[in-house]
Amino acid sequence: MKRRLFISIIALLVASAALDAQTTNSKSTRRKYFEFGPKIGISAPTLNMVTNTTELKELFNGLNTGFQVGGFARGMLPVWRGITLYMQTDALFALDLYYGSQGARASSTSFNFPIQLGGGYRFKNGTFVRGGWGVVFCVNVSQDAKTVYEGYIPELERMLRRDTVGHVADLGIDFKNLSVDLRYMNQFRSIDDWPRVADESRYISWGLTVGYRF
Repeated sequence: MKRRLFISIIALLVASAALDAQTTNSKSTRRKYFEFGPKIGISAPTLNMVTNTTELKELFNGLNTGFQVGGFARGMLPVWRGITLYMQTDALFALDLYYGSQGARASSTSFNFPIQLGGGYRFKNGTFVRGGWGVVFCVNVSQDAKTVYEGYIPELERMLRRDTVGHVADLGIDFKNLSVDLRYMNQFRSIDDWPRVADESRYISWGLTVGYRF
């Protein structure tokens, strides 16, 4: 499945670039079929937990903050009267910060690679309103936790590690050079944890990013 997905992405992007080369080198025409650029944003991560420990609930289930930075590439196929299908892949470095009571703190960093299929409508002034769904691949980098239960810290750091594959949903709008995305990420499954800390946990995140379209 992963192999077919990557092959499909490469094929779509190559086809978009080839079509652009055969028509014209103007930026407006290229943007009709292919776009890319940097992006940066904020997120609200949670580690949704089933636990009887009040401190952990406040730490991981609260409204926390995060930051994302990276880039995106999007191949597009206009099909009928403003309706456009697209495939988008991102490469984002994410830093999630969790804040709890009694000095409890936690953080997690990872690289995320969302791959989405979607569609939208392009208005005559060039504004593109779109929505997509797909999978996200995660590469964990580092995790750190500080709580009053010092003996639990290694387990908490393990719980902060995201599942390697999850799903992602995206709503976005492109206007002039800007590309804005509201994104929801979740894991396909909950992760079982030791009962003395939590019965299970699941990573969830809302993110808002702004990108510059080349």
